[in-house]
Amino acid sequence: MAGVGALVRLGAWWPYKGPHILSLAYIACAASGACFGPAWPRLGLFALWILGTAGAAYVINDICDERADRAAGKIRAAAALSGPGRAALLLLLAALSLFPWAFLHPGRATAILVLLEYTLLVAYSARPFRLKVRTWAGPAADAAAGHLLPAIIAFLAFGWEAGTESMAPAVLPVLCLWQAAKGFRNILVHQLEDRKADRKAGAATLVIRRGPLFAVNLINRVLLPAELFFLALFCVLLEPVSPAFALGLVCFGLVSGLGMSIWKLFFIPRRQFRIKFWYFANDFYEVWLPLLALAVLTGRSAAWGLLVLAHLLLFPAWLAYGKRTMRAVAGNIREEARNPTKPLARGRRER
Repeated sequence: MAGVGALVRLGAWWPYKGPHILSLAYIACAASGACFGPAWPRLGLFALWILGTAGAAYVINDICDERADRAAGKIRAAAALSGPGRAALLLLLAALSLFPWAFLHPGRATAILVLLEYTLLVAYSARPFRLKVRTWAGPAADAAAGHLLPAIIAFLAFGWEAGTESMAPAVLPVLCLWQAAKGFRNILVHQLEDRKADRKAGAATLVIRRGPLFAVNLINRVLLPAELFFLALFCVLLEPVSPAFALGLVCFGLVSGLGMSIWKLFFIPRRQFRIKFWYFANDFYEVWLPLLALAVLTGRSAAWGLLVLAHLLLFPAWLAYGKRTMRAVAGNIREEARNPTKPLARGRRER
């Protein structure tokens, strides 16, 4: 299993994508009033679908990127496999991805979206499509396959198609806008971080074609504000559980503000200011959101506590997050007490 985990680069995505996609299934269960007994095996099967689908996406990407990765000085484990080894690994992941739907019994809308997900994850990397090297189609395909479609599939499979009519009709459009902005922000940050390797490999990504400054401005002025706005709107619209999620979002904002010394917002170097808020929302998606949803479910029935325990064991990143956040908050408060922030001349940020 450790060998398979290395081949699919499990550590690069499971701790980050897994809890967020599952959190949307938890939220759908909370909004639809699902009972623990019939819901927990379906959630386990859905987790297997995430593992198989995302694992296959990474393996296909690594195999199709073999030449480009070698040019950039990277060697991926899946690309180093022989032909039969690659075929066996892909068959295993395909079986893991398809098996859950034999028992999840998707509706027509969910089935169409799952097929679209499979189509996009192949077209993103494989020739002749290879959408990832196209200026705008690449980020759009990555945002759709990695964020938007899994979120909608989770919400449909455990929400509307599970028989609920209680959620506001606007929830699904807002979810789509939120996930689209989140996905675009995520892939552009990734392209910014990988631009040197992409340039060596000759990959014409959006960041390479339009320049890093264009991508930075797009993230800061459009994508990140839109992502946070639609996240807040999504939490507000989640009747009848919206108060819990809205309160959780406010608490997260306060904790994050203390951890990032938000009172120094106008006194930090301009370069640092540009990237300061790119990653903080990920902590909400990976730690706060799933635990908020599970807390709502556990408040209705103590049986959901078993799923809380399973989630904490599967995604132990909450421990590191808690320690890191407490150290940051305590350190910032102590530093401010010793050396209070002084305003700069004319209130300008340092350069």
